[in-house]
Amino acid sequence: MGLDNSHEESLLLKSIALDLEQYLVNTLRSHELSQKTGVIDPRIADFTKRSLNLVDTYLLHKSYVQGQLSLAVEPMNLGAVLAQVDYEIKQLAIVPQTNVILDKKQSLVSSDFRIVKEIIKNLAMFLASFEDNQSSDRKITMQSYNDGEDVKVGVFSEVSLSAENFSADNLIKAKATMPLSVQSSSAVPEYYLATLLSQLIGKKLQLTKRKNLYGFSLSLDHNQQLRLI
Repeated sequence: MGLDNSHEESLLLKSIALDLEQYLVNTLRSHELSQKTGVIDPRIADFTKRSLNLVDTYLLHKSYVQGQLSLAVEPMNLGAVLAQVDYEIKQLAIVPQTNVILDKKQSLVSSDFRIVKEIIKNLAMFLASFEDNQSSDRKITMQSYNDGEDVKVGVFSEVSLSAENFSADNLIKAKATMPLSVQSSSAVPEYYLATLLSQLIGKKLQLTKRKNLYGFSLSLDHNQQLRLI
């Protein structure tokens, strides 16, 4: 899925704007509650951080597309990527518990560290929105593993996703027509941005079922010169 024309990009920008508007409304309400109770609501900082992440990710993608930044393909340890993502999303209390799983024999891959990190982080935040609606015991699993000749990294949860019941295009269009009074932040643009970042490195996100978990995986290229033992 890509942004093939200005209409689709307009939908993405509108979805981002709607999420940012919801974050600002939530921040204002939390601030008003803090004024009444005299206790600072920690969600104020959480909503602000998530808003900034959304804007930063969009601007990052545009910087690569417009040639202001270039891909830096280099040997990369997926364990280091997942550790950094885990650290960053744990700064947001509104994101559920995360679980990082690595294969015992971890292969090195060749890719752009920053791009892969942002893909995984935004997928985790996207899946968290489904967990938020369907589970009181929320957990997001981030995993790197070997699948035959492929090295994969994925983000999973217990919420079932399939090609039949999931379409980012439809989600964005539906959200764009909702009145603010019935909206909640859906993280739809975070999935869309993860898809666009994947395209920058010539890859495509895949809906994946792994054991009893559902989510998305990304296949990456082995580094042909170095391997972790």
